[in-house]
Amino acid sequence: MSLLIILRKKRYPNYFQKFLLGAIDSNIADNAILCSGFFQENSFSASFSSGLARSLLNNKIAITTIGVYNPIWKPQYIRFRDNLIACGVSVNAKLTASYKWHAKIFILKKGNNPIFGIIGSSNMTSRAFGICKQFNFEADVVLWDDNYSELVNLTSKSSEFLLDEDNSNDIIYADYDVEKNNQISIIARLQQLERELDIQNLRDL
Repeated sequence: MSLLIILRKKRYPNYFQKFLLGAIDSNIADNAILCSGFFQENSFSASFSSGLARSLLNNKIAITTIGVYNPIWKPQYIRFRDNLIACGVSVNAKLTASYKWHAKIFILKKGNNPIFGIIGSSNMTSRAFGICKQFNFEADVVLWDDNYSELVNLTSKSSEFLLDEDNSNDIIYADYDVEKNNQISIIARLQQLERELDIQNLRDL
């Protein structure tokens, strides 16, 4: 089992965006969870600018979202939800009772089973999810189920978008040793993380 760490230190390429959309476009999942402290929907649209809405719709992915950090960002989070719905995406948008949501988590699932995850520092904003001059320096961990060749190919060093760029300083590959991690597999960790999100007890946006 493997994982990789994305270290964003330049404007392009945006591997957080590439891996998130690439996993959705692998066409092997049917639902996802997306958590962010900030969902930007103004001059930059997290739903449209990168093609997220199109990818979710084309691959028939129902999505549960969780946010946001403070009430100032709630209107944009509402627009994010409404834009996805307007495109035909099935959305279950959740809001924490006291705000202060800061976790950045993406979990792609097939049925009830998580098969791919991104955990880290990147929000759904132009500086993290987009490609703008004022980009953020970010770090994200990518996890996946090795039983799916589509995900193995996506994350492989020989994948098309990794071959096109000098990524030697931007991506760290690492082995995940189950024995050194209390016999907990990557998939079990993603399952545990989803339980800890406690989605059922969050309020609807």
